[in-house]
Amino acid sequence: IHVVPLLSLMAGVMVVLAGILGLGRAISLIPWPVIEGFTLGIAVTIFMQQVPAAFGVEPIPGLNSLQGAFQAAFTASWPDAGLTLSLTAGAVAVIFLIDRYAPKVPSSLVVVVLATLLLWLTKWPVALIGEIPSSLPAPVIPAFSGDLLLRLVPGAAAVALLAGIESLLSARIAAGMLKGGTYEPDRELFGQGLASVASGLFGGMPATGA
Repeated sequence: IHVVPLLSLMAGVMVVLAGILGLGRAISLIPWPVIEGFTLGIAVTIFMQQVPAAFGVEPIPGLNSLQGAFQAAFTASWPDAGLTLSLTAGAVAVIFLIDRYAPKVPSSLVVVVLATLLLWLTKWPVALIGEIPSSLPAPVIPAFSGDLLLRLVPGAAAVALLAGIESLLSARIAAGMLKGGTYEPDRELFGQGLASVASGLFGGMPATGA
């Protein structure tokens, strides 16, 4: 039995219920220093998760993002790692320059197109995403049993709590980027919960707004 889709489904239902019960308003009690620290933590985690790709190394399953980053740095194969690092650094530099001198241009999209064309022309030995599925699998309720549901309740509750906090903090930060920007926390929870339910039905992982 694949437990991740079932866990996603259970956590999604919990988040939907939290939105219906109006628990989203509790986010207003969290002070800004906590939100800033949370945002920085997400940024550092995402950065660390991308280090293995920058070195052209497959991360070892089971390692956290920090361990995976150090493992990639010490096991990278040179000079191939230098090629992937150069491509990564070049992409970051182009994004920085576009954001600075042409902020209305979608820098990330430009970098994706330029890097794709560069690799297509040069045939550099850099790992690619590969074939992208052309369709979604059919939705299906994950297989479960009463005993399995009971064992997954604590984990699903933890995932639901983390997903709800991430989504609401992200929404609050996004709203704060605009003068007078607002958001509706209970609707955010309801929507993110439905997203996790849908993801679980299609064999995916829990969704958050982070």
